[in-house]
Amino acid sequence: MWKILCGIVVLVTIVVNQLAEARGVRRRRGLTLQLDNYLSYDGIMQYLDELALSHSSRVTLKDVGRTYENRALKMAMITNGDGRPGKRVIFLDAALHSREWMTPAAALLTIHKLVVEFAENSDLLTDYDWHIMPLANPDGYEYSRNTERYWRNTRTPNGGNCFGTNLNRNFAVDWNVGFPELKDPCDENYAGSSPFSEVEARTVRDIMHSLVESKRAAVMYLSLHTANRSVL
Repeated sequence: MWKILCGIVVLVTIVVNQLAEARGVRRRRGLTLQLDNYLSYDGIMQYLDELALSHSSRVTLKDVGRTYENRALKMAMITNGDGRPGKRVIFLDAALHSREWMTPAAALLTIHKLVVEFAENSDLLTDYDWHIMPLANPDGYEYSRNTERYWRNTRTPNGGNCFGTNLNRNFAVDWNVGFPELKDPCDENYAGSSPFSEVEARTVRDIMHSLVESKRAAVMYLSLHTANRSVL
């Protein structure tokens, strides 16, 4: 157990360091992962589709939901291809906060390390599969990239020309408890109309419930975030 945890820490450290140093495009065995610019939603989906085609024995894509603006929520399910049933699963998501553009890039590079650079990281897949959602809030991410750089939330209408829910505050534990701005539908910290009012939060919840019910839930759930100017 400690070996796999240490390996995960090393992998995440490598990913962060390589993203900080990356210039241009990374190539390995004909597959391209662009690191010099933050990919759009379409670019991320295209990379995942290409990866699933070129490494079909080790990665399968699953459409796990649809956002308010009808974008797909996709999860990459990664294995070493040994066919061993019932392996435990490490679950990772990224970009619940849409302005944290580094997190989808880090998730994609993690996928790249596990799949394309499998030989170097095969120990991380010996006893565990990985399920990774590299873009858990695509509506907000695209709005942040194209319209309002520091947009943080979903794009669900709240009425009164107010939009979006802070997905970190939309889970059931201590929902709407604490800061008054959690109840303001125009505030970036708005917790939503009810726990799990947002399809993105429900999707993360349902994935984890499914893993627990199937007894495949592993030792770790990782939700990638980056530093920003927020209070909450």
